[in-house]
Amino acid sequence: MTVTLLGAILEGAVERELIPRNPARGRGRRVRQRAPRRSYLETAAQIEALLGAAGELDREAREDRQHVERRVMLATLTFARLRIGELCRLRWSDVDLATGWLRVAESKTDAGIRRVKIRGALARELRAASVRGASVSTDAYVFPTSRDGPQSEDNFRSRVLKAAVERANQNLARRKLVSLPEGLTPHSLHRTFASILYALGEDPVVIMDEMGHTDPGLALRIYRQAMRRGEDEKAQLRALVDGTTP
Repeated sequence: MTVTLLGAILEGAVERELIPRNPARGRGRRVRQRAPRRSYLETAAQIEALLGAAGELDREAREDRQHVERRVMLATLTFARLRIGELCRLRWSDVDLATGWLRVAESKTDAGIRRVKIRGALARELRAASVRGASVSTDAYVFPTSRDGPQSEDNFRSRVLKAAVERANQNLARRKLVSLPEGLTPHSLHRTFASILYALGEDPVVIMDEMGHTDPGLALRIYRQAMRRGEDEKAQLRALVDGTTP
């Protein structure tokens, strides 16, 4: 951007014959940019650390804050690959635990309107949440505010994800283990489970459909990263996804 702006300025100098040529134009003037490394959770242990920390915060929450179910929200964001806005607007009428499908009815793009399979671990989390909210209507938000409205995306980032990451890192530090990756965002969790599904051998077309992706290049980049996992790690991820971990 800096070189482009400088080139535009110097082009005026060339037109006024103040300089013979524009030194900011031509081949080799631009610095090659590398795509930033996107953060995501790479191992089953990291995912368990985050969800475990969220569960601790749920149990410690004040009575007036117990409607914020951090663990279930993070599990849904991770295991259903929802975007943050889709998570906050999710209603119980979109969740069919009997057939094992979750419907994303509101999205910014046509590709975003989709069905997502509710796999074992997430089914267990959502089933427990549905029991706790048994008195609400099917049109109610799955993760409401105290006034039954949709959760704020900013509140989710600060009070749910950030708080859980901080607690998880505290727990890991006490055990002298490596902290979670820096820069985790809601999209990091969206990316996390895509990577898991590729590692577990799910059909790439099915994954793209469930995620609402239309860019095969993005799918290929995630797939290449996912294939670096060893067989032991893949087994742990399979157990985590299926909900068979202790």
